[in-house]
Amino acid sequence: MGILCYLSFLVFIPFVTAKDNEFIKFHAKQGLGVFSLEVIGWILGFMPGVHAFSLIISVVTLILSIIGIVNVLNNRTTPLPIANQISDLLNL
Repeated sequence: MGILCYLSFLVFIPFVTAKDNEFIKFHAKQGLGVFSLEVIGWILGFMPGVHAFSLIISVVTLILSIIGIVNVLNNRTTPLPIANQISDLLNL
């Protein structure tokens, strides 16, 4: 279930279903931060002149997702650098 937290829009499945599990809740918040960054990248991709920045965001979200999945598989709750700040801003 934790891996779903880092697979784009699938973050909503564990976010809604596993509210009593602190481990999944932590990773769902992190995954929602990664997904928010991904949505920002999608929006920037439609704007002329900022397409390269959108590609950079896409690569960053891919790397953050891989790190998050590795953390889930190793039963770690290590905050992701950018996703943690975004999830804190969202007050989840």
